[in-house]
Amino acid sequence: MAAVVAVNEAIDKMGATGELKAFNRAFKDARNVDPSIRYFDYLHARKASMLEAMAREAHA
Repeated sequence: MAAVVAVNEAIDKMGATGELKAFNRAFKDARNVDPSIRYFDYLHARKASMLEAMAREAHA
């Protein structure tokens, strides 16, 4: 559960530092390629990849 909190805090921090703008641009680019992509799904896929990266780092 702590990892989920850490990922959510990282996303919040991205919003405060402007990194979320780049994320949103990447979403718009992906959506131009595939208009069926929803932001909710795109965001949660990013969160899942962050969790996977944390798990790999913990076991490295």
